[in-house]
Amino acid sequence: MTEHGRFIMIQIKISLIRMLNSDCRTSIYLMRLLDKYGWKTSAASEAAEMSTGYLGLIINGKNATRDMLIRVAIAIGATAEETDYLLKYSGYNPLYVRNKRDVIIWYGISKKEKLSIINTNIKKRGLEPLYGDEKTATDSSGASVVSAV
Repeated sequence: MTEHGRFIMIQIKISLIRMLNSDCRTSIYLMRLLDKYGWKTSAASEAAEMSTGYLGLIINGKNATRDMLIRVAIAIGATAEETDYLLKYSGYNPLYVRNKRDVIIWYGISKKEKLSIINTNIKKRGLEPLYGDEKTATDSSGASVVSAV
């Protein structure tokens, strides 16, 4: 087997292990959180600055990034502890107090700040935001142009 073939096999194994270990727990826990806080999937998607219905895809098994899960947790009003459980169930590290970005997120969650406020505080410190303020459009030639909103 070639080097590339081994790499692909390892990636497939990692994906399968991650899926078997986390997808069911993630889906069930996410549905419990949505129910606990009285959110419908589509409304929570919008509140988390995702396209409508994207959260439903995550619940149905689509892999979500750590930032997407954090955004959902913040949007629905989950506690820092619930956010950590959601991240752990999904195979991600919980919020870490020695990581500046995670501290800002944890503080915002504990103060029940809105997602946009937490994201702004992260950007103010020159760190990677949870989501961007960019939209893609096309110019007259049909080429993609990214512009800040």
